[in-house]
Amino acid sequence: MQETSVVTGESMSDIFVKAFLQGRIQESQKTDIHYRSMDGEGQFNWRMVFSFDYLEAEQVIVHKETKGLWKDSRELKVPPRLVLQIWDDDKFSRDDQLGKEV
Repeated sequence: MQETSVVTGESMSDIFVKAFLQGRIQESQKTDIHYRSMDGEGQFNWRMVFSFDYLEAEQVIVHKETKGLWKDSRELKVPPRLVLQIWDDDKFSRDDQLGKEV
């Protein structure tokens, strides 16, 4: 727990979940914030939709990556891994990562 309640003196966190496909963090999605979680528990009813091309024969996700001024593109093949991260939302400093699962 990152913060302390002014009223009760108990530890608490304002938590949210961030999710992305491994290798594609720039396309991450996140939930709303579960405010004042006293025991680290939060309930989220959230749908996240990720678009990707999947090669079933190779069991990989294929995405095109464009780099440079000349728009050189290349195909990247990565294993299908969903990354879930739990974060503590902070108002006046950087958010703190509380946990991660791949």
